[in-house]
Amino acid sequence: MKPPQKQESTQEQSTEKNKDISEYREESKTPTSYQDSEPEGAYLEIIEDPANEEIVDDDPLEKDYDNTLSKPGVSLQIILGPEYAQENSVCYWRIKAVVSGNPAPEIKFSRDDSNGSWGPDIVQVNLSEGQSYTLICDIKNSEGSASSSLTLGWIENKEVPDSGQSQSQQSEQDSLQIDYQDVANFKIDVNLSTQRVTVYYKDSAIKSMVCSGGLPQSPTPIGNFTTYQKIYYAWVAKYNQGAYYWTRFYGSYLIHSVPFDKNGNIISEEYAKLGSPASHGCVRLEVEDAKWLYEVIPLGVSLVIHN
Repeated sequence: MKPPQKQESTQEQSTEKNKDISEYREESKTPTSYQDSEPEGAYLEIIEDPANEEIVDDDPLEKDYDNTLSKPGVSLQIILGPEYAQENSVCYWRIKAVVSGNPAPEIKFSRDDSNGSWGPDIVQVNLSEGQSYTLICDIKNSEGSASSSLTLGWIENKEVPDSGQSQSQQSEQDSLQIDYQDVANFKIDVNLSTQRVTVYYKDSAIKSMVCSGGLPQSPTPIGNFTTYQKIYYAWVAKYNQGAYYWTRFYGSYLIHSVPFDKNGNIISEEYAKLGSPASHGCVRLEVEDAKWLYEVIPLGVSLVIHN
């Protein structure tokens, strides 16, 4: 199972995402402040596709580079979709160009509704009801050129929203006029005794989610914090697992989805631990719950962790 990615609704959100990742990469260059038993967020290797993990060599001068010239090749892969936005009026897909060739080919897509937010090899195509579109990707290098195409279509969203919420929670949320830019009136409560995360707006609970906090040997910190960074996907090489929808609240401690393996599949034995302490210090959620927190709740929100 591969989870859906986040909705990019405005240029401002795209800019903030790029800024967040840029700032994070600067932080991760000097992780020397961590002790021997680092929590799982201590070393996050940010990659867009967990199936294509890059291994970083400490000494690039020791690498044996292959300088053999070769013609380019390309295939298009759906890495997300169908996903939905604007109350299901938009169905969108995210596509990755998997390329080969030396020197590295230049990539050109016929369309990108994310305006380059996902990098040079990933695009997003937004479709309204009844629409379809054939995406074309052309690549070239000094040795030649290649092309690939993929037809995408509108698919109706038949999923029931908020299936994890109780009727009382949904009713409470519907009755509130929630301003999602009103940071001061949101609060995230993490109860390590019950292993639940509850989000409040103006002291009313709008969503409650099962979680997994840290193990006794790698506890989740207790106290008052503020959320300040979001990361879509990160691979933690130290633990040979990745996760989606990270929300940082304190140093190397974050809220994120249950762990995934390098092939992009949920690690079933870790998923089964939801509701009991299981992490290296971070707070784990169901994928859809982590996605909701990541996409809906703004940064700068008060977060309280207690027993």
